[in-house]
Amino acid sequence: MKCAARFTGVIATACVAASGAWSAAEAAKEPKSGGAPAHTIAEPSRIIGESNAVPQYAREITSKVFTIDRILRSMQGPDSVSKLALWEEPGHPELLWITGYRAVMTANDAVTTMSSEFMCHSNLILGDGDAYRKRFPSRLRIVAERSFSLDQGSLTVAFPEGTGVPIMSDQMVLFNSQVLKHNIVGPPFDLRQKVYVDFVRDADLPKPMLPLVQHGVLGLVLLEGEDGHYGMSSKDLEAIEHGPGCSLGDDVGHVQGSFEDTEDAGGSDDEISGGRLRFRASSSNLHWAIC
Repeated sequence: MKCAARFTGVIATACVAASGAWSAAEAAKEPKSGGAPAHTIAEPSRIIGESNAVPQYAREITSKVFTIDRILRSMQGPDSVSKLALWEEPGHPELLWITGYRAVMTANDAVTTMSSEFMCHSNLILGDGDAYRKRFPSRLRIVAERSFSLDQGSLTVAFPEGTGVPIMSDQMVLFNSQVLKHNIVGPPFDLRQKVYVDFVRDADLPKPMLPLVQHGVLGLVLLEGEDGHYGMSSKDLEAIEHGPGCSLGDDVGHVQGSFEDTEDAGGSDDEISGGRLRFRASSSNLHWAIC
């Protein structure tokens, strides 16, 4: 039996605003065209719309310029890390709620859209996870400090209305971006990664939000054979009564909906030998947990 595994993250913490963490050498470097500075660009938070009379904010962060000059497989391409905070306004720290996270690839001008196939990943990681957990204790244990992780095929996270990831406005996080080039042959070129962090201010809300915490789901799919169970031989299966399964651990029982039959399912394509495999996960069943 052969199984393919994919980890589906759930979300738990934050991201945000200002820090001049790039070096003077990076600041001095200019892109070959386009006029945009070559270092990381952190735009001020701005209102991008409203929902039920609540202002919706976004923070736009563009990575430094990356030069691609050869084939670079997954996790082999150039990357950058910037320390940012979501809300740059002065005053006492206030409660914010992350409601979404989006990423696009651009040319070095930070405007022209590039293919998402040059993306390796975009992560938002808590700079001080212990401090966050003290501020937001939860009955569901927060097991990791990586709050968001986007990759090819999974470029947008948008939480259901009325839910979000709580974060204080002075919480610092790490923004990590990495690029790759699997198979395109040609002259070197520049590109960069741009992300948008969507959030609302608690002070603007007419009613409390439901907080989300990070959790994970591991799913496996049978790639070869008519039947199979992880870690079990055919002799084992003959000796016990065992339903369908290609995953680790015990069956958790029926969950409302499934990977395939939900209208709000979204997913990403994974290359496998002999074709393309599509994983789907329902936002209502797998991606969010209310604490």
